[in-house]
Formats: sequence, C-alpha cells, structure tokens
Amino acid sequence: MRDFEREVMNAAGPLPPIRAEEFSWSLARHYLFRFCRRGYFIRYYLAQGGWDAYSHTLAREAYFSKYLMPFDTWLSRTLRDAIRDSFAKMSAGDPRHKRRGFGFYLLRQIGKATADLQISLKNREYLYDAKRPAILEHHLGLGDFADVDKLTEKAVAILGDAYAALSRSDIIADVSDLSFVDLRTDDKFIAIDYKGFPVWIVPGLIYFREGAVSAINAEVRLTGDENSDDFFRRIGQLNSLFALFCKTRYPGYPVNITTFTFSKDLSSVVYNLFEPDIEKLIDASSAEMLALIDRDGLAHPEDFPPCENRAYCRTCRYQSACRLLENASVQDGAAR
Repeated sequence: MRDFEREVMNAAGPLPPIRAEEFSWSLARHYLFRFCRRGYFIRYYLAQGGWDAYSHTLAREAYFSKYLMPFDTWLSRTLRDAIRDSFAKMSAGDPRHKRRGFGFYLLRQIGKATADLQISLKNREYLYDAKRPAILEHHLGLGDFADVDKLTEKAVAILGDAYAALSRSDIIADVSDLSFVDLRTDDKFIAIDYKGFPVWIVPGLIYFREGAVSAINAEVRLTGDENSDDFFRRIGQLNSLFALFCKTRYPGYPVNITTFTFSKDLSSVVYNLFEPDIEKLIDASSAEMLALIDRDGLAHPEDFPPCENRAYCRTCRYQSACRLLENASVQDGAAR
C-alpha cells in the first residue's frame, strides 16, 4: 500500500530547524510542555507561518491542528465569554431589570456560539479557515461527536444546565448592582510583563467593587470527579496569575476571584482559591523551555520527543502533524 503521507513529505523536502519567535509563557503552554514536548513543538514553533498557503506542508498542518479545540475547552470558553459579555451588557441596561437582562443576554450569546459552531462543522468551514470553530472529537470522528446535530444538542444541553446552575448561585446577585463604569473591558487575553517576556492569561470578567479588583471566571468539565485535585490546582494557578497581573496593573488593591465550575454531576462556586509559588513555577518552567532553544535561536525537532504513553495519541489534536513530522525525520535520516 502506498504511504501517501510520506510521499507528501518527500515532495515538500526536509524540515529545517525552526526559528523561535519572541518567547512567551502561559499555563496552557506549561502543561503541554510537561505532557508532550512534541505537541509543544508543533503548536508553538512548527505552526509559525502555517496560515500561508505556500508554507511548508508541516507548518500548514500544525497551524490547522492548534485550532482544533477539545469539547470541554470550547464549552469553558463559550461560557466564560458569554458571562463576560452578558455582564457588560447588563450593567449598561435598565437597573430595574438587570437580572432578567443578564439571563436574556447569556442565553443569546450561548445560542449564537452554538449556531456558529454547527454551521462551521456542517459546512466543514474549519477545514479551509482554521480560525472557524472546530471540535477535536468531531474532527477525529469519536462516538456521537461525529454527528454534528448530536454534538450541538449536547452543547446546548450542557450550557443550558450551566446557565440554570449559574442562575441559582449567588454570583448574579453579587454583581447585579454594578454599573458599566465598574467593569474593566480588557482584551480576552492579556499579558503580564514578567522578567523580560510576556505571561498570558485569560482573566474573564474584571470589575471593581468595594475598593477591590475582582474577577469572575468559568470552567466546564465533562465529568465531576475525574482528576479533581488537578482541576482545582489549575484553577488556583490561574487565579494566582491574575493576582500577579493585578499586582502590576492595579498595585495596592486587594484581589477577589470567583470561579464558577460546572459539570453534569455538580456545580460549585469557588472563592479566592490560590496556588502558592506561582512565580517559582513560571521561572522553572520557562527555564526548561528556553534551554531547548540553541544559541542561534533555533528549535530542533529532535529535541522535542513525543509523550511516553502513546495511548494518548489517539485523541491528540496534533497527531496528524506528529505523523508528518516523524515521516520528515525518517526522510531526513535516509538522506544523510
């Protein structure tokens, strides 16, 4: 049987070392580096320039794969963005109907996001525009995720239940009296200037209340008990990064962070959960990453091996780029 992937790589030519662009750090980058250095290389180095139709085959595949989003990540981002945007609209609305207005805006935002996802998947738009919404499990054809209608029905059900749980919580009541001037409409991704490189965070909704800077974030997971300690440890790390951001942007202000967590099994509201020594984590993690860049600022594919447990590869967003990269390495070795 012909190996078409290898033939593609033969036509594209060997992969040279990748020039590392400006270094930055994030919690997502840290966990990917720790889990699979091959995936880290694909996402943060190989994908550079992959938006260009004339770039190397590997770069185009890597660029496409970085935008494939696991379903629970899409749910969390959709809920987080909906909460943020809905509170902003609610705060500018009629004070007599703020709570009802929040529910209306939140459901509308969720509906728009889900409809947009359905259009992208049904029309396969994400295959031609990597920035259109795409779900990893659907692209891999895993179970019911392969069916677009079943996937979007599941998304609507989960986000609808999350909205109901959020409505029963104290979060809306706590902020229903905010005015628009209390909110800080920073970008959805903001950077901390940290020791010569940016550290990126997703802050959620930021507002001022009673002399403190506060934030509301949301996380969705598909099961309620899987890796619970790791799940809440990551929330604490995210919150500590936000506190680090506030230390430089809003010095002297106390910091309060509320995180709404939801799964089909349970929901909870977590207040001011912090993970100590976040700066030590950044220092150690960034040092390991930078150690793999040579003196000429180049990243070499052979320095980034795949994860040891290859069972995870079956559901990895980078599996196609990884196979191409392995074929490129075989071709390069044969040429020598």
